[in-house]
Amino acid sequence: RLEVVKLKKECFGDENIILHEIDIRKKQGSYKAITKDNQEMFFTELEKLFKENEIKILAVSINLDELDKLYDADERNDIYYIALQLLMQNLFRMLKATGTLFMKREVLQDRLGAISFPIKGDNIIGLQLADFIPNVLARKALGKNQKTFSIYNGIEKKLYDGKINRKDKFGFKIIS
Repeated sequence: RLEVVKLKKECFGDENIILHEIDIRKKQGSYKAITKDNQEMFFTELEKLFKENEIKILAVSINLDELDKLYDADERNDIYYIALQLLMQNLFRMLKATGTLFMKREVLQDRLGAISFPIKGDNIIGLQLADFIPNVLARKALGKNQKTFSIYNGIEKKLYDGKINRKDKFGFKIIS
C-alpha cells in the first residue's frame, strides 16, 4: 500500500488520486497535466511493484467471435457477468472446498454467504491495481502487441499457476 501511495505522489503529485489506466494513457481527467516522463516512470514502477510483491492474479478472457458462434448475443448473459462468474466460481469454490491457511473448510462452508464488491472511488489500492490487468491480458489473449509502457512482464509472473505450473488453467483462462 505504501509503495502505491508513494508512486502516486511521485508521478501525479497527489497520493489520493484514483488510478485509472485509460485516463493515464490518454492523459485525460485528473491526468491531463502529466508528462511523458511521468507516464513512463509510473508504468515502469508499477511493473516493478507487480514483480517484487507477493501478488497472485486470476483472470478470464472471452473470445467474442467464438462465443458468438455458440450463443446468440440477444439470449446470453452479459460478457462481464460470464467472466466474473467464472472467476468467482473458481475462487469461491476453492475456498469453500479447501479452507484457508487458518480456517477449516467446514467453518468457511458454514460462514461464507455472499460476496460484495467495493467501488473504485473508495480509493482501495488493490482495486486500483486490478484496473491495469485486463487490457494487458486481453492484448495477450488476442495476440496483439503490448502498449508502450506495458506492465505485462510484471503481471505474467504473478499469474496463479495452481502450484503445478499451469498458469493457463488457473491464472489466466482464455475461453475460445
